[in-house]
Amino acid sequence: MDAPNERLPWERTPEHVRADVEALLGARVVDAETRPGGFSPGVAARLRLEGGRSAFVKSAGPEPNPDTPRLHRAEARIASVLPPSAPVPRLLGSFDRHGWVTLVFDDVDGRPPREPWDAAELDRVLAALGDLASAMTPAPIDAPTAAERFGEAFRGWRSWPPGRISAASTPGPAGTSPGWPPWKAPGRPRPPARRSPTPTSAPTTSC
Repeated sequence: MDAPNERLPWERTPEHVRADVEALLGARVVDAETRPGGFSPGVAARLRLEGGRSAFVKSAGPEPNPDTPRLHRAEARIASVLPPSAPVPRLLGSFDRHGWVTLVFDDVDGRPPREPWDAAELDRVLAALGDLASAMTPAPIDAPTAAERFGEAFRGWRSWPPGRISAASTPGPAGTSPGWPPWKAPGRPRPPARRSPTPTSAPTTSC
């Protein structure tokens, strides 16, 4: 899924961000390619260095989204203690200066998954998540569980009053129903019913 906000180009980051990254990598950046996907309005770019090496950088300041630096700080704290066996890009370094938080990772050659999902790619993603869960159990850092951190975000269906649900299910243009996926439109079959997991059923830590 593409980011709803336009990403900040590498060239428009503060001078101290670019200087810190080049000092860490020991080479001058000669090209920066903004990468798609994600939701951060900050920098997410593949850097090509003098000498042919590459690295991935993400950086964000207090504007336009003041929550992004906080999320970057949490990511830096967790990524810095992951074991070498973890199937993730290696954190090369991070900086927190003048409200800007910057993370530098090993560059991994790849691309976002296809949309809609391709079955073979989905299998690879699920297998990778399984490997990650195995490598991260027990968690190498004191972190909240997914239930603790995201539990409230998964209560939306339960919190809607019946009247609002009825109103939202009123057919819209061309037989659609505002706010509902296409399978909820009148006359369309529903997918198999599944029990909504409660937050307490997700003990995984949110590393």
